[in-house]
Amino acid sequence: MTNLKKDISDEHLTQKDIVQLLLHNAQHMATREDVKSDIKELRVELKSDIKELRTEIKTDIAEIKTDIAELKSDINDLRGEFKSDINDLRDEFKSDINDLRDEFKSDINDLRDEFKSDINDLRVELKADIKELRSEVKSDMKALKTELKSDINQLNSKFDRMQWLIVATILSVFLKDYILAFIQA
Repeated sequence: MTNLKKDISDEHLTQKDIVQLLLHNAQHMATREDVKSDIKELRVELKSDIKELRTEIKTDIAEIKTDIAELKSDINDLRGEFKSDINDLRDEFKSDINDLRDEFKSDINDLRDEFKSDINDLRVELKADIKELRSEVKSDMKALKTELKSDINQLNSKFDRMQWLIVATILSVFLKDYILAFIQA
């Protein structure tokens, strides 16, 4: 029956083919009714399962809500504890900071006095050193001026010689061809 001729057109069906088709259709109709009844049963079971799941979910949600309420109360308790701990720490820090501030003020005053005396000592020493350096620089400047004057004079004479050598070289380069032509002629 599984090998039904589905490709045969209605004109070429034999009586045997028609009977086989009718039997095949009858078997499938009975199966369809069974499937419909099975679907109905499954729907009923599914609805009952869904109801059970809903009740379970509702109880789980209720339990979660109570857990959340407990957590909120625990959090509020912790907040209160943290606030009191923070306030205690803040008071301790304030007193420590005030103590340190007083110590720093006294240390700063001591350092200020020491710096003032050191600065005054340095001023006196620097003034003496500056006077010595000025006199040394003046004498060095005079010596440098005389040396520079003599070096400049020497350079001037060397530049004069260099200028004449450059002029002679340039003239010889330019006039080389003319002189050679003149000598050959």
